[in-house]
Amino acid sequence: MRIRLASLVLLFLTGPAFAMRFQNYRTVTVVFHCSVPAQVMRYSTAGRVALGPANELLTFPVPASGDVPVMFLLQRAGYADVNVSVSVSQLGTGEVPSDGVLDMTPLTPWVPVEDFFVIHRTGVIVVGGVGGFLLLGVVLPYYRRLTRRARLMRRLVHRDAAPDPNVGKHVGGYLLLQRLGSGGAATVYAAIALDDLEKNPQGTGLRKVALKVLHNSRMTVEFRERFTREVNICKSLNHPNLVRLLDWDLGAVNYLVMELVEGAALRRLIPPAGMEVHDAFGYLQGVFAGLAYAHSAGIVHCDMKPDNVMITHEGQVRVMDFGIATGQSYQRLTHTTDVLGTPGYMAPEQLDGVRNDPRSDQYALGAIVYEMLSGQQLFDETDPVRLITLHLMEQAKPLCVVQPSVPESVSEVVARMLSKRPDERY
Repeated sequence: MRIRLASLVLLFLTGPAFAMRFQNYRTVTVVFHCSVPAQVMRYSTAGRVALGPANELLTFPVPASGDVPVMFLLQRAGYADVNVSVSVSQLGTGEVPSDGVLDMTPLTPWVPVEDFFVIHRTGVIVVGGVGGFLLLGVVLPYYRRLTRRARLMRRLVHRDAAPDPNVGKHVGGYLLLQRLGSGGAATVYAAIALDDLEKNPQGTGLRKVALKVLHNSRMTVEFRERFTREVNICKSLNHPNLVRLLDWDLGAVNYLVMELVEGAALRRLIPPAGMEVHDAFGYLQGVFAGLAYAHSAGIVHCDMKPDNVMITHEGQVRVMDFGIATGQSYQRLTHTTDVLGTPGYMAPEQLDGVRNDPRSDQYALGAIVYEMLSGQQLFDETDPVRLITLHLMEQAKPLCVVQPSVPESVSEVVARMLSKRPDERY
């Protein structure tokens, strides 16, 4: 009796196991696609069974018959659990889900960031190290240079009472510091090369230049030819009494870069009663020397006037602005109806729009000498049409009459320089 009772108890305890042992099962291999590397748990009759990490191949048994649902649980610290019900037939496809990923919701905004650093910690360390090296070795020094240069630029830039919007801007490789003057064809600025700022970040001893920006409204074909000609002329001139060309560009902004002569224009040095002959000739020697050199190179200035003669602080004479000069053939590019120059100093042949040669500059020099010694212009007339007529038709008063202190011999020399016909000049 006791043996029978023990057999019944043993059968009761082991019967389900034997039944499962003989049940028909098959093995599936599945990848659970998840937005984070979660752990996959399976609900079974024995409770939750850990299968392994998501996004990797997982192998486990499922019933071979019947399309019954199988329950799974996805877990990861810091994320809300995700329950998934998948049929056996879906598991047979090898992917869950078959058309996307299972999204897990982080419990705090920082959890994805922490996960990224944990998963990619090697890459983060490498990138952080390289970034730190670049920051300390490249970016910060470059930023310091830019900041230092910006402070230097602000210190160098000259702000006038009526500011020019271009002051403080870059033209080509130059920073515009101050507006020096403007005319109908161009505006001249004091400027400094950006390369010089890089080489000398302290801003000491920087060489300023005169940058002449041509107005785009005047850039006709003829004006462009004149610009190109001025470049070629200035490049060929090298004399201590002439201002040298340093750089130029003909593009979106058309400009010339010349030496900046620190000093004053000759016009500002002429007193109302005129200069002493000795003082005037001290300046004129440099003007004559510079123009003689230009004439020997086949260049005629065509716009000589006191404003285009600079006197440095050391007293050196520099002739500048060959903007409408002519070359060896002495042919004008302009038509007779488009006279270029300053009427108060232009020779009659220039006003007629015909050929001009070095004798045209001689006439302008005669007008300059006349003004330097008398304090008065050759003709006291402000109307341009009337002024042109006087230069074409009228003789000026003798210099010795206007200024009695001028020797008659000097007055005669100036009168010959001011002859209406080029053949009667020197």
